[in-house]
Amino acid sequence: KSDDPVARESSRLWCAAVTGAQTTLDPKQMKEWTPNSRYGGHAFGFGNFTKFLEGREEVLDWIDEYSPYHNVTRDDPPIYMIYGRKPNLGKEERDPTHTANFGAKLQEHCRVNGVRCQLVYPGARNVRYKTSTDFLMAALKWEGKKAASNPVFKSLFNGKDLSGWDGDPKLWAVKDGVIVGTCAGPDAMEHNSFLIWRGGKVRDFELSATIRVVGDNNSGIQYRSRERPDIGKWVISGYQHDVHPAIEHTGMTYEESGRGLFGLNGKKVLLDADGQRWLLSQHEPVKADTSEWNEFTVIARGNHLIHKVNGEITSELIDHHEGRASEGLVAIQLHRGNANRVELRDIRLKVLPKANLISFKIPQSAKMIDRPRTTRPQGLGPASKRKQK
Repeated sequence: KSDDPVARESSRLWCAAVTGAQTTLDPKQMKEWTPNSRYGGHAFGFGNFTKFLEGREEVLDWIDEYSPYHNVTRDDPPIYMIYGRKPNLGKEERDPTHTANFGAKLQEHCRVNGVRCQLVYPGARNVRYKTSTDFLMAALKWEGKKAASNPVFKSLFNGKDLSGWDGDPKLWAVKDGVIVGTCAGPDAMEHNSFLIWRGGKVRDFELSATIRVVGDNNSGIQYRSRERPDIGKWVISGYQHDVHPAIEHTGMTYEESGRGLFGLNGKKVLLDADGQRWLLSQHEPVKADTSEWNEFTVIARGNHLIHKVNGEITSELIDHHEGRASEGLVAIQLHRGNANRVELRDIRLKVLPKANLISFKIPQSAKMIDRPRTTRPQGLGPASKRKQK
């Protein structure tokens, strides 16, 4: 309402696109990322990198103030970074000043904080925008001003307590702004237990959460699920985005206490009306260390389900079986058995318009497959069992 035309416009940064950027001025970080680093000391009056590293504590406040890495916040706009060579973390680089290691670590940090960040370099996969110009042109066309005033994503976790969630208080808690579910061992839980979001049922949506699992076990994001009081309280059955340490199971499509495994990591599968699985396509499995923070995303539209880990598609399912669910609950799994701790933060939900079902058609190139099975139902090692009473 101001008469000042500048004041009437938001000064909020809309997006950022950079080439060969240095994302930190911290010599300790640079040394860890790229051992032969030599950049940055001149900005603080140091004659060389060795003296910069030795005098780091003297200028640490300035380093934090001016390093992009240390200024990432959850409400930051999308970021695009492009480099001339692929990242090679922990290794010496030919040009350590412009190494893509800077971009790889900033992207990792952005994902943990729920900020969209695309990293482009020769050989990078799933590149949506090949140049910074392509990115900027696309960004200027986004319906961003609507999104800025009315965010399409809704946070499901307030960072303080379990308001809106329902689970066994003996197993779930909030610690230091993180949801934590703890299984003390094989005798601690009779069956898998779930933290259920009580904000209503979801149908067509996009949901993302930053998750890690500490201990040799797995977790998962349940969606379009239903409660199973016949098994026990806080028990859920339904679709699951698997948070599993075994690469073939990471991000696979699965149904907890139901139809089992559909497609492993790297597979796009169609399920026909009789429950027969058809392999439509496949790609290299997406690698992720589930003991570290990773972003897990579910996109559910009609009978088409897409799972992603850190922005890369791990598996897809087109479900034509009569047993499919079109809506249901969201929940987080705490797996029984081997001692483990599942931790979550940045849980966001975007409700999508109701989608039509993908029409049934089996391509000639499709291959009939058996239901995938696992020899690692908990983690990478042997599965623990409850003691017989």
